[in-house]
Amino acid sequence: MVLMRLGLGLLIEDIAQRFHISKSTCSEILNHWITYLSLKLSFLILWPSGQDIAKRLPTKFKRCPRCRVIIDCTFLLKQKTNKKQNKL
Repeated sequence: MVLMRLGLGLLIEDIAQRFHISKSTCSEILNHWITYLSLKLSFLILWPSGQDIAKRLPTKFKRCPRCRVIIDCTFLLKQKTNKKQNKL
């Protein structure tokens, strides 16, 4: 369930329906396992020191000295055109 939630971005309602459980039970299971995994796998996430971040911070972010993370959530849509329309 956790891998489906994280990997596919499925909604809790969808996962609950797939596993034939209530939304609240699904939510509790996901919260429990994500917390457990974050504790057990925390050694895999290495946070650089504040000095290292300050050295490598892009110029546009220099005015935010407390910045520790930049998350890029860019989503681009590609429009597909109909070949028949292009021939006209």
